[in-house]
Amino acid sequence: MDLNELQSVQSRERQTDSLQQLRATFYRDAADYIADLESERDAAAERADDPWNAPEVGRLNDDIDTAEDTVEAI
Repeated sequence: MDLNELQSVQSRERQTDSLQQLRATFYRDAADYIADLESERDAAAERADDPWNAPEVGRLNDDIDTAEDTVEAI
């Protein structure tokens, strides 16, 4: 699971009049993916001298927000 897959599912969902069939583990996989991103972010924050301004931490925060928003939209 990654952002591209989530956004692809969202795009397909928006293009149809009916709900699409998602694999049985879709939401569990999405939750695991977001948890992995959060772990990566926490590790990056620990490595950074200034976590609030670290580019990697910021990118991971953006990825987490995008993933959460996309799953909610699906």
